[in-house]
Amino acid sequence: MKTIYYISRSYPEQFDTGGGALMRQAQVNSFKSAGYNVVVVLPNYQNDKVEQTKDNILLTPYKINERLTYFLHGKGILECYLSRWVKTTVNHLKNIVKKEDIVFATTGGEIGTLIIASELKKHTQCKTVFNYHDPIAHTTVFGLSPSNEKTNLKKNQIEGKYLKNIDLILTSSKLNKEALLDKHNFLKPDKIQAIYFGYLKDLYASKNKLNKKTTIVYGGSFAPLQQPELLIKAAREIEDIEVVYIGNHQNYAPIQLYKDDCTLLPAMSYEDYINYIQERADIGFVALTDEYYGACVPSKIFEYLNIGLPIIGALPNGDAMDIINQNNYGLSCHFNDVEQLKKNIKQIVQEKNIAKFKQHILNDRTNWGMHYNSQKLLQLLSTL
Repeated sequence: MKTIYYISRSYPEQFDTGGGALMRQAQVNSFKSAGYNVVVVLPNYQNDKVEQTKDNILLTPYKINERLTYFLHGKGILECYLSRWVKTTVNHLKNIVKKEDIVFATTGGEIGTLIIASELKKHTQCKTVFNYHDPIAHTTVFGLSPSNEKTNLKKNQIEGKYLKNIDLILTSSKLNKEALLDKHNFLKPDKIQAIYFGYLKDLYASKNKLNKKTTIVYGGSFAPLQQPELLIKAAREIEDIEVVYIGNHQNYAPIQLYKDDCTLLPAMSYEDYINYIQERADIGFVALTDEYYGACVPSKIFEYLNIGLPIIGALPNGDAMDIINQNNYGLSCHFNDVEQLKKNIKQIVQEKNIAKFKQHILNDRTNWGMHYNSQKLLQLLSTL
C-alpha cells in the first residue's frame, strides 16, 4: 500500500477546528477511502518529542523561543517562522519516506510545508505534491502584494527555489495558477492544476422566497479586507430590502454608521448560522476588497452554492467573480464600483431573477461538492 505523508501546520483536534482544517481532514479521508495509507504530519508545538497518535498523526518537534524566532524571520535570517519544525521533520522523515511514497504538503500561507516536501524529495526521490489554499504569505500575484504589505521579492525567490522539487502543484484558483506560471518561468502548465475546494457536505436548499421584503445576509469577518458595509451603502435606498449582518461587528466602526439601516445580529455557531440563512436568507453577500486576493475563492461562495442561495458580490477580478457571473449564480462587480453594486442589487432582488439564479445553482450544485472535486485529485495522484 502506497503511503501519503500529509504535511500540514494544523488539523482538527490538533490546534485548529476552523474551516481550513476541516477541509484538510476531508482531503485526508478521501485519500484513505481510495486505499492510501495516510500519515498526517504536524508540529508538536512547544514540545521536543516525536509522538504518533493512534489515528496515524505524527507530531514532530517544534519547541522554540517565539520572540527570537519571529525576530530572525523578520530580519530574513530564517526563511520561515517554522524553520525549526522544518529541520526536525526532515531529519525524522528522510530515513522513513520511501521512493514510491507521496509527500503531500498543504499551505494556508506558510512556506515551511513546501520546504519539507522539497527537502524530502532531495533525500528520498519520493513523489511530491504542494497544495496552495492561498498564495504563500509575502509572495506576489502578478506583481501585486496585499495592500497592507510591501512587495517582498525575496519570498518569491525562496518559493521558486523549493517549487523546483515539486512534481505536482495544486491551486485553489485558476488565477493563482496563472500567477505562478508568470512568476516562475521554469514551471510548465501541465505541472500545475487548479482544483476548487468546494463545500464539505450536502446541506438542504434554502426556502423559496415568501416574504415581501428580500433579505440579503452577510455573515463573517468584519474587517477592512471585506468591507461588508459596501452592501448597506449600496442597498439602503432600495425599497423592500432587509440587510442582515451576522458576526462580531461591535468593534467595527464602519458598520455602526449604518446600524439604523440594517439588522445587526451577534455571532452564531456555525450550525445556527447555516440554519438562519437556510430559513431566512434570499440572497448571500460576499466581498473582498483587495486586488491581490483575486487569487483566492472565499469559502462563503461554496457555502451559498451548497444551500442554493443566489449571490451578490463585491470582489476583485478573478475566479470568485467569474464563478458567480459566468455560471449565472448571481451578480458580482468590482469592489470599487459601488454604483454597479447598487444596480446589481436592484436587478437581483426581482423575484423572477432570484428564482432564475437559484435554479442555475441547484442544477449545478453537486459539481461544487468537495467529494466531486476530490475525484480529479485522486486521478492526478494515480499518475505520479
